[in-house]
Amino acid sequence: MAGGSPNLRPQTSKNYSFGFDFSPRSWNGFKATATYYHVDFKDFIGLPFNGPGSTFSNPAFSQYGILAPIVGGAIQPFTPGSPEVTKYSSVLAVDGGILPSQIYWIAVLQRVNVSRKIQSGIDYDVSKRFALAKGSLTVRAAGTYILTDKLQGSVGAAITDIVATDARSRLMASVDYEGERIALGATVMDLAGFYTTVAKTAHVARFTTLNLRASYSLPEGGALGGVRLSVNVENLFDQQPPFQANATGTVSAANPIGRAVTVGISKRW
Repeated sequence: MAGGSPNLRPQTSKNYSFGFDFSPRSWNGFKATATYYHVDFKDFIGLPFNGPGSTFSNPAFSQYGILAPIVGGAIQPFTPGSPEVTKYSSVLAVDGGILPSQIYWIAVLQRVNVSRKIQSGIDYDVSKRFALAKGSLTVRAAGTYILTDKLQGSVGAAITDIVATDARSRLMASVDYEGERIALGATVMDLAGFYTTVAKTAHVARFTTLNLRASYSLPEGGALGGVRLSVNVENLFDQQPPFQANATGTVSAANPIGRAVTVGISKRW
């Protein structure tokens, strides 16, 4: 069941954060920052459906999945005329607009006000710049680590710990060389594995990719002065995103295209 929700209310939140910046003069080129955040959403707006397992294994979402009754050990499917179906007939999304003769399960795909969502974590960024005889080298690591994630499906319902369904760690690590005319760089992107349900019935593997980049600036003067040539390679080893049982079959944060090479030219006046 898709479509808008006429009873949707604005979400509000109370949050706080604290952190530090560390960049001592004696460690020339070094900088480190870290921030702890805590966000408490009320009337959090979200999609209750994240695959069939979510409405069965996550108590916070159980009200958003309507399963046909089981009688005598056998499931009795709904029909287009069943009250459970006609109640939502105006917003039921079915290919071609025709309801099947047998319906076993109705999923709510409308955005709803989940009563409460609480999340905390740490954002960090550490870098060091090294001066070389010709140019400079910068090493950097940045990312986010989720400490807690809890969800309350409705007012009065128990608060469910859903941190297992999060990719708790997102990391970006890079090395960049900057010369007079040449620039080279490499970046590793890492997304931690996670479970698709609170019951931990299915696991999505970690996804790590390597990106490379290089550029060359032509000497100043003449018609080609200010011209810069560049090449970027994303997902160098053509890593396939891990499978996830959803509409796309891949992790939402992953790019399913695979290896991509981009060549560019720019001119500065």
